[in-house]
Amino acid sequence: MRTSINFDQLVELATRPKGIVMAGMLNGDNLAFLENFVLALSDSVWQLGDESDHAWEEYHVPSDRLPQILSCLPDFEELWTRSSARVAWINRFRQSQWIGSHKDASGDLQLIIGIKIPTLNSGGQLWLANQSQLVPFGTGDAFLFNAASIVHGTTAPLHVQAERLTLNVRLWFN
Repeated sequence: MRTSINFDQLVELATRPKGIVMAGMLNGDNLAFLENFVLALSDSVWQLGDESDHAWEEYHVPSDRLPQILSCLPDFEELWTRSSARVAWINRFRQSQWIGSHKDASGDLQLIIGIKIPTLNSGGQLWLANQSQLVPFGTGDAFLFNAASIVHGTTAPLHVQAERLTLNVRLWFN
C-alpha cells in the first residue's frame, strides 16, 4: 500500500533540483487505457515537436478529453483541483528522435507519466542538468518537477523497437 503524500509535501519535493520520481503510479487498467488511447490516434493528429532533423512527435490532448485522461491518475487529483490551469500532450519518440537541452517557457510544475519507456540501455531516457543525471523512470512511473527552472531533455531511442511514449501535464497555480 502506498503512503499518501499531501499536496504541500508533493509540491515541496517536486520543486527540488531533482524533482520527484514516483514509481508505479500508473498500472493495470489505467495504463492499458492510455496505451489504447495512443494506439487509436491516427498518424494525421501527430505534430512535429520542432522543425529539426531529430524532431519528436506530439499530440495535444483536447480540453474536452482532458478530464477522461486525468481520471486515470487519481493519485494526483489534488494537483488538478488546486491548479488554475492545465494543458496535456503526449510525446512520441522513435529511433534518432530526442528533445534537446532546455527549460520550459511557462508552468509551475510538469508531470510526466511513462506510458512506454525503453530500457535504460535502449536510449530514450529523460535527463536533467545537461545530461549529467538520467531520471530513473520507467513505464507506469510519474516524474513531477519544475520544468521552467530545471534544464532537461531526452536521449534518442537507439533502435526501432525502443519507442518512448509519455503523457505530459503542465500545471499552473495562482
